[in-house]
Amino acid sequence: PTRRFAEVTEEELRQYALSGLEMLLEHYPREKLKDATAVEIGPGDNVVQAMALLALGVAKYHAVDRFLGDVCSENARRLYRRVAAELPGRYSILGDFVPDPESFPASLEGKKVTLWRKGVEDFESLPLTGEADLVFSHQVGGHVAAAPAFVRASFAWLKPGGTAVHRIHFGPVVCWDRYENPLTFMTVNGVLWSLASSHRGISNRIRFDEYCEEFKRSGFHLTTRVLEKYKSEHAEEIRPYLKGPLRQAARQSLQVALADFICVKPV
Repeated sequence: PTRRFAEVTEEELRQYALSGLEMLLEHYPREKLKDATAVEIGPGDNVVQAMALLALGVAKYHAVDRFLGDVCSENARRLYRRVAAELPGRYSILGDFVPDPESFPASLEGKKVTLWRKGVEDFESLPLTGEADLVFSHQVGGHVAAAPAFVRASFAWLKPGGTAVHRIHFGPVVCWDRYENPLTFMTVNGVLWSLASSHRGISNRIRFDEYCEEFKRSGFHLTTRVLEKYKSEHAEEIRPYLKGPLRQAARQSLQVALADFICVKPV
Protein backbone atom coordinates (compact mmCIF):
# COMPACT_ATOMS: atom_id res chain seq x y z
CA PRO A 1 0.00 0.00 0.00
CA THR A 2 1.13 3.55 -0.73
CA ARG A 3 -1.48 5.76 0.95
CA ARG A 4 -0.86 6.23 4.67
CA PHE A 5 -3.60 6.29 7.30
CA ALA A 6 -6.34 5.54 4.75
CA GLU A 7 -8.67 2.57 4.74
CA VAL A 8 -7.41 -0.36 2.71
CA THR A 9 -9.38 -0.48 -0.53
CA GLU A 10 -10.76 -3.64 -2.10
CA GLU A 11 -8.11 -3.41 -4.82
CA GLU A 12 -5.29 -3.12 -2.27
CA LEU A 13 -6.74 -6.05 -0.33
CA ARG A 14 -6.80 -8.17 -3.45
CA GLN A 15 -3.37 -7.09 -4.72
CA TYR A 16 -1.40 -7.23 -1.51
CA ALA A 17 -3.11 -10.06 0.35
CA LEU A 18 -5.84 -12.12 -1.26
CA SER A 19 -4.25 -12.82 -4.66
CA GLY A 20 -1.23 -14.46 -3.05
CA LEU A 21 -3.34 -16.42 -0.60
CA GLU A 22 -5.74 -17.62 -3.28
CA MET A 23 -2.76 -18.72 -5.38
CA LEU A 24 -1.56 -20.90 -2.52
CA LEU A 25 -4.95 -22.38 -1.72
CA GLU A 26 -5.47 -23.21 -5.39
CA HIS A 27 -2.34 -25.34 -5.56
CA TYR A 28 -1.76 -26.45 -1.97
CA PRO A 29 -4.63 -28.17 -0.08
CA ARG A 30 -5.82 -26.18 2.90
CA GLU A 31 -5.79 -29.25 5.12
CA LYS A 32 -2.05 -29.68 4.55
CA LEU A 33 -1.39 -26.25 6.09
CA LYS A 34 -2.18 -27.52 9.58
CA ASP A 35 1.05 -27.68 11.61
CA ALA A 36 3.10 -27.02 8.46
CA THR A 37 6.28 -24.98 8.17
CA ALA A 38 6.09 -22.37 5.39
CA VAL A 39 8.85 -20.24 3.84
CA GLU A 40 7.98 -17.16 1.81
CA ILE A 41 10.59 -15.72 -0.54
CA GLY A 42 10.45 -11.96 -1.05
CA PRO A 43 7.42 -10.76 0.93
CA GLY A 44 8.59 -7.14 0.62
CA ASP A 45 7.13 -4.48 2.90
CA ASN A 46 4.71 -6.63 4.90
CA VAL A 47 4.22 -10.23 6.00
CA VAL A 48 0.46 -10.36 5.59
CA GLN A 49 0.66 -13.89 4.19
CA ALA A 50 2.09 -14.98 7.54
CA MET A 51 -1.02 -13.69 9.29
CA ALA A 52 -3.30 -15.59 6.93
CA LEU A 53 -1.30 -18.81 7.02
CA LEU A 54 -1.01 -18.85 10.80
CA ALA A 55 -4.78 -18.35 11.02
CA LEU A 56 -5.20 -21.33 8.69
CA GLY A 57 -3.09 -23.57 10.93
CA VAL A 58 0.54 -23.14 9.85
CA ALA A 59 2.87 -23.76 12.80
CA LYS A 60 5.91 -21.80 11.62
CA TYR A 61 6.42 -19.08 9.01
CA HIS A 62 9.79 -17.85 7.70
CA ALA A 63 10.27 -14.77 5.52
CA VAL A 64 13.43 -14.58 3.41
CA ASP A 65 14.07 -11.20 1.79
CA ARG A 66 17.26 -9.17 1.51
CA PHE A 67 15.12 -6.05 1.04
CA LEU A 68 12.52 -6.82 3.70
CA GLY A 69 10.80 -3.56 4.65
CA ASP A 70 9.47 -2.26 7.94
CA VAL A 71 6.87 -4.95 8.48
CA CYS A 72 5.63 -3.19 11.63
CA SER A 73 5.01 0.16 9.94
CA GLU A 74 1.61 1.85 10.06
CA ASN A 75 1.22 1.15 6.35
CA ALA A 76 1.74 -2.57 6.96
CA ARG A 77 -0.44 -2.53 10.06
CA ARG A 78 -3.47 -1.07 8.28
CA LEU A 79 -3.28 -4.05 5.90
CA TYR A 80 -2.99 -6.47 8.84
CA ARG A 81 -6.10 -4.90 10.40
CA ARG A 82 -8.14 -5.27 7.22
CA VAL A 83 -7.02 -8.85 6.63
CA ALA A 84 -7.67 -9.81 10.27
CA ALA A 85 -11.22 -8.54 9.83
CA GLU A 86 -11.70 -10.35 6.50
CA LEU A 87 -10.25 -13.78 7.27
CA PRO A 88 -12.99 -15.21 9.54
CA GLY A 89 -15.81 -14.53 7.10
CA ARG A 90 -13.98 -15.36 3.88
CA TYR A 91 -12.35 -18.58 5.06
CA SER A 92 -14.59 -19.74 7.95
CA ILE A 93 -11.84 -19.22 10.52
CA LEU A 94 -12.53 -18.67 14.21
CA GLY A 95 -11.53 -15.14 15.16
CA ASP A 96 -9.38 -16.47 18.01
CA PHE A 97 -7.09 -18.12 15.46
CA VAL A 98 -6.25 -14.82 13.72
CA PRO A 99 -3.13 -13.08 15.10
CA ASP A 100 -3.69 -9.72 16.80
CA PRO A 101 -3.07 -7.12 14.05
CA GLU A 102 -1.96 -4.50 16.58
CA SER A 103 1.03 -6.53 17.79
CA PHE A 104 1.68 -8.67 14.70
CA PRO A 105 4.28 -9.82 13.75
CA ALA A 106 6.51 -8.66 16.63
CA SER A 107 4.56 -10.62 19.24
CA LEU A 108 5.20 -13.86 17.34
CA GLU A 109 8.82 -13.36 16.27
CA GLY A 110 11.07 -16.09 17.56
CA LYS A 111 8.02 -18.25 18.21
CA LYS A 112 5.95 -18.76 15.07
CA VAL A 113 7.45 -16.06 12.84
CA THR A 114 11.09 -15.69 11.78
CA LEU A 115 12.35 -12.88 9.54
CA TRP A 116 15.56 -13.49 7.61
CA ARG A 117 16.98 -10.35 6.01
CA LYS A 118 19.03 -12.27 3.49
CA GLY A 119 18.71 -13.05 -0.19
CA VAL A 120 18.09 -16.48 -1.69
CA GLU A 121 21.71 -16.43 -2.88
CA ASP A 122 22.61 -17.08 0.79
CA PHE A 123 20.21 -20.01 1.14
CA GLU A 124 22.89 -22.42 2.33
CA SER A 125 23.69 -20.17 5.28
CA LEU A 126 20.13 -20.30 6.65
CA PRO A 127 19.08 -23.12 9.03
CA LEU A 128 16.17 -24.07 6.79
CA THR A 129 17.52 -27.06 4.86
CA GLY A 130 14.90 -29.79 4.82
CA GLU A 131 12.65 -27.87 7.22
CA ALA A 132 9.76 -26.64 5.06
CA ASP A 133 6.56 -28.29 3.94
CA LEU A 134 5.80 -25.32 1.69
CA VAL A 135 7.99 -22.73 -0.04
CA PHE A 136 6.25 -19.99 -2.00
CA SER A 137 6.54 -16.59 -3.62
CA HIS A 138 4.15 -14.24 -5.37
CA GLN A 139 5.54 -12.37 -8.40
CA VAL A 140 9.10 -12.44 -7.09
CA GLY A 141 10.90 -14.85 -9.44
CA GLY A 142 10.90 -12.33 -12.28
CA HIS A 143 13.04 -9.95 -10.24
CA VAL A 144 15.57 -12.06 -8.32
CA ALA A 145 19.22 -11.45 -9.18
CA ALA A 146 20.02 -15.18 -9.41
CA ALA A 147 17.27 -17.42 -10.75
CA PRO A 148 19.28 -20.66 -10.20
CA ALA A 149 19.72 -19.78 -6.51
CA PHE A 150 15.99 -19.02 -6.24
CA VAL A 151 15.22 -22.50 -7.54
CA ARG A 152 17.92 -24.31 -5.55
CA ALA A 153 16.82 -22.59 -2.35
CA SER A 154 13.27 -23.81 -2.89
CA PHE A 155 14.49 -27.37 -3.34
CA ALA A 156 16.97 -27.29 -0.44
CA TRP A 157 14.54 -25.89 2.12
CA LEU A 158 11.77 -28.38 1.39
CA LYS A 159 11.29 -31.69 3.12
CA PRO A 160 11.05 -34.71 0.79
CA GLY A 161 7.54 -34.61 -0.63
CA GLY A 162 7.25 -30.87 0.06
CA THR A 163 5.82 -28.38 -2.43
CA ALA A 164 7.01 -25.07 -3.83
CA VAL A 165 4.44 -22.73 -5.37
CA HIS A 166 5.73 -19.72 -7.29
CA ARG A 167 3.73 -17.23 -9.36
CA ILE A 168 6.15 -15.48 -11.72
CA HIS A 169 5.48 -12.34 -13.73
CA PHE A 170 7.46 -12.21 -16.98
CA GLY A 171 6.40 -8.78 -18.18
CA PRO A 172 7.67 -5.20 -17.92
CA VAL A 173 7.57 -3.06 -14.81
CA VAL A 174 8.01 0.65 -13.98
CA CYS A 175 8.59 2.79 -17.08
CA TRP A 176 8.85 -0.20 -19.43
CA ASP A 177 5.13 -0.93 -19.26
CA ARG A 178 4.34 2.25 -21.20
CA TYR A 179 5.33 0.88 -24.61
CA GLU A 180 2.75 -0.25 -27.15
CA ASN A 181 4.63 -3.53 -27.43
CA PRO A 182 4.92 -4.79 -23.82
CA LEU A 183 7.99 -6.86 -24.73
CA THR A 184 10.09 -3.84 -25.72
CA PHE A 185 12.11 -4.18 -22.49
CA MET A 186 13.54 -7.43 -23.89
CA THR A 187 15.36 -5.61 -26.69
CA VAL A 188 17.81 -3.65 -24.50
CA ASN A 189 21.43 -4.78 -24.73
CA GLY A 190 22.12 -7.33 -21.97
CA VAL A 191 25.15 -5.52 -20.56
CA LEU A 192 23.28 -2.21 -20.39
CA TRP A 193 20.31 -3.91 -18.76
CA SER A 194 22.51 -5.47 -16.07
CA LEU A 195 24.24 -2.17 -15.34
CA ALA A 196 20.93 -0.35 -15.01
CA SER A 197 19.20 -3.00 -12.92
CA SER A 198 19.41 -3.63 -9.19
CA HIS A 199 16.94 -6.54 -9.52
CA ARG A 200 14.72 -4.96 -6.91
CA GLY A 201 11.64 -4.15 -8.93
CA ILE A 202 13.38 -4.49 -12.32
CA SER A 203 12.82 -7.60 -14.43
CA ASN A 204 15.68 -10.10 -14.66
CA ARG A 205 14.26 -11.08 -18.09
CA ILE A 206 14.50 -14.82 -17.39
CA ARG A 207 11.93 -16.44 -19.67
CA PHE A 208 9.32 -19.08 -18.96
CA ASP A 209 11.20 -21.97 -20.62
CA GLU A 210 14.38 -21.09 -18.72
CA TYR A 211 12.57 -21.31 -15.40
CA CYS A 212 10.99 -24.63 -16.41
CA GLU A 213 14.46 -26.00 -17.14
CA GLU A 214 15.85 -24.70 -13.84
CA PHE A 215 13.09 -26.30 -11.78
CA LYS A 216 13.43 -29.64 -13.57
CA ARG A 217 17.23 -29.56 -13.38
CA SER A 218 17.07 -29.07 -9.62
CA GLY A 219 15.10 -32.32 -9.26
CA PHE A 220 11.52 -31.07 -8.93
CA HIS A 221 8.48 -32.73 -10.42
CA LEU A 222 7.05 -29.68 -12.20
CA THR A 223 3.55 -28.65 -13.21
CA THR A 224 2.90 -25.22 -14.74
CA ARG A 225 -0.15 -23.13 -15.44
CA VAL A 226 0.07 -20.16 -17.80
CA LEU A 227 -2.33 -17.43 -16.64
CA GLU A 228 -1.64 -14.58 -19.07
CA LYS A 229 0.03 -14.34 -22.49
CA TYR A 230 1.19 -11.60 -24.83
CA LYS A 231 0.17 -11.55 -28.47
CA SER A 232 2.25 -13.59 -30.90
CA GLU A 233 2.83 -10.49 -33.03
CA HIS A 234 4.48 -8.78 -30.06
CA ALA A 235 6.97 -11.64 -29.79
CA GLU A 236 7.65 -11.66 -33.53
CA GLU A 237 8.14 -7.89 -33.66
CA ILE A 238 10.98 -7.92 -31.12
CA ARG A 239 12.66 -11.08 -32.45
CA PRO A 240 15.15 -9.28 -34.78
CA TYR A 241 16.34 -7.08 -31.90
CA LEU A 242 17.06 -9.82 -29.37
CA LYS A 243 20.65 -10.68 -28.48
CA GLY A 244 22.42 -13.60 -26.81
CA PRO A 245 20.32 -16.30 -25.11
CA LEU A 246 17.14 -14.27 -25.56
CA ARG A 247 17.41 -14.73 -29.30
CA GLN A 248 17.10 -18.49 -28.82
CA ALA A 249 13.88 -18.23 -26.80
CA ALA A 250 10.86 -19.91 -28.35
CA ARG A 251 8.00 -17.62 -29.35
CA GLN A 252 5.67 -19.42 -26.92
CA SER A 253 8.13 -18.75 -24.10
CA LEU A 254 8.40 -15.05 -24.97
CA GLN A 255 4.62 -14.78 -24.97
CA VAL A 256 4.15 -15.94 -21.37
CA ALA A 257 3.25 -12.98 -19.16
CA LEU A 258 2.22 -14.69 -15.92
CA ALA A 259 2.49 -18.31 -14.82
CA ASP A 260 2.27 -20.54 -11.77
CA PHE A 261 4.97 -23.14 -11.08
CA ILE A 262 3.94 -26.01 -8.81
CA CYS A 263 7.05 -27.93 -7.85
CA VAL A 264 7.07 -31.13 -5.78
CA LYS A 265 10.28 -32.45 -4.24
CA PRO A 266 10.54 -36.22 -4.67
CA VAL A 267 10.26 -38.38 -1.57
